[in-house]
Amino acid sequence: MNRKVFIGVGFAVLALITLMPAAASKTNRLGYYSVCSFAPISTAILFIISSTFLKIGIKESKSLRHSEMTKIVVNNEALLHNS
Repeated sequence: MNRKVFIGVGFAVLALITLMPAAASKTNRLGYYSVCSFAPISTAILFIISSTFLKIGIKESKSLRHSEMTKIVVNNEALLHNS
């Protein structure tokens, strides 16, 4: 897996943690006490960051796999022509 995919998953976990109930001094925008008092806004921002990292990471890993498969096919064809 790509490092960007791990970063994206990390941001998604952080987004979920912001919604967890906890002892806090202020209620969040949803009306209950949670880890983050800016809960729905911060959660949305973290999910946007997470989806961006995931999209880029998955796209890069697919292109890497495609280039690796192309090298394998080219090498196998070269071996077949040489024998």
